[in-house]
Amino acid sequence: MRLNLQNKTLTVAINSNAPYTFLRLDDEKNEWFPVGGSEIHLLETLSVYFNFTYEMVNCRRNYGRKNPNGTWSGLIGLLMEQQADFGIGGVSMNYDRSKAVSFLYPHQMDQVTFTTSAPSMTEYYSHFLIEPFQSSVWHSFILCISICIILDRIIKNYDRKTDLLWASLVLLLRQPRNIRTNVSNRAFLVWIICWNIGMFILTTAYAGCFYSLIAVPEIPHEIDSVLELYHEVQSNEMIVTTVANSLYSDIVKNFPLDIGKNSREVIDAKDGFRSILKNKQTPHFAFIAERKKLLYHRLISGEKFFYIPPEGFDSSLFLDILSVPVKPNFPYIKEFDSTTKRLTTIGLFDYWNDREYQMLKKSNVEIIVVDKFSRQTIAFELIHLKSLYIVYIIGLSAATSALLFEIVWKLIFLVHI
Repeated sequence: MRLNLQNKTLTVAINSNAPYTFLRLDDEKNEWFPVGGSEIHLLETLSVYFNFTYEMVNCRRNYGRKNPNGTWSGLIGLLMEQQADFGIGGVSMNYDRSKAVSFLYPHQMDQVTFTTSAPSMTEYYSHFLIEPFQSSVWHSFILCISICIILDRIIKNYDRKTDLLWASLVLLLRQPRNIRTNVSNRAFLVWIICWNIGMFILTTAYAGCFYSLIAVPEIPHEIDSVLELYHEVQSNEMIVTTVANSLYSDIVKNFPLDIGKNSREVIDAKDGFRSILKNKQTPHFAFIAERKKLLYHRLISGEKFFYIPPEGFDSSLFLDILSVPVKPNFPYIKEFDSTTKRLTTIGLFDYWNDREYQMLKKSNVEIIVVDKFSRQTIAFELIHLKSLYIVYIIGLSAATSALLFEIVWKLIFLVHI
């Protein structure tokens, strides 16, 4: 026989935690009321099935921590003190909490992973031209140009007809132009021979590396595993963030791999994503939460700005179990537990989660889905066309600069004549 609570009012402790619960403030009544979320659907289903009404107590994102004297704060504390009958808002199960209160049948098991800022191709193209050579090669090249300018000035004091700098630039750019010179100037001939051999090797090596970068662009590094995240944290390149007063804060600080070094707490998931987006300098931020929550908030904050590693053992910190906690000696725990089990087993809770995600996706006016770049050598794609376009623009700019340089050079030369 179905349990009938005859419109009895139960008190529900709640935390706003998308996509499980959404709360909105009624300014006139100064009260928070639910507007959606998968666990709100679960609450409404139980309310109709068992014929009860409910009033909510907003715990303001405080799930509860165990105090030294054995008492609890937050949502768990309200249940222990009999001030609420049960709680919702994506509450995680663990050993200490299960000793303090009872839990209904788990309605979600999800991997806890992390999100970081998405790799930026803009940063890659910002040093696209200098990428083929190391800095020492470029420094040596600049030194050679400087020596060429100095020698050109020295030779011009003795021979106005010899143009060492212009001849060197012509050979460097492999231009079909007669080099105006005095063949009797041995210093000039020695320089031209050495310069021609050196620039031939340099330009050939540069062109080979440059064309390789065009054919297969090097995608910026992505953090795909917990081990990689650990190395980034230890090298002070990354700081891990978690929601304050949540189960994850304590777990991260005591994690076997010391990823909790210099970890920080944020107000909620939205604040965690915002901190990643705002921080462009080293160290960067990584936000830790269950995968479904990360996917949901990435859709809200902009998919192209955040990277979540592929689902797998290497990218998972641990498995999180979400359930509805109830107060000690809750008289209807057996009926609530069996009904929650049936709803979860038939996949209804997963359906509610997916519906929240799809509704958000449809509500966005513009959604740009950025797929993970493949590291394998693949067929010709749009990213290669972008590379060619950039090279085309660079070529036009270089040609224009060379033309302007030649005009200015001739004007200066005519003035000297």
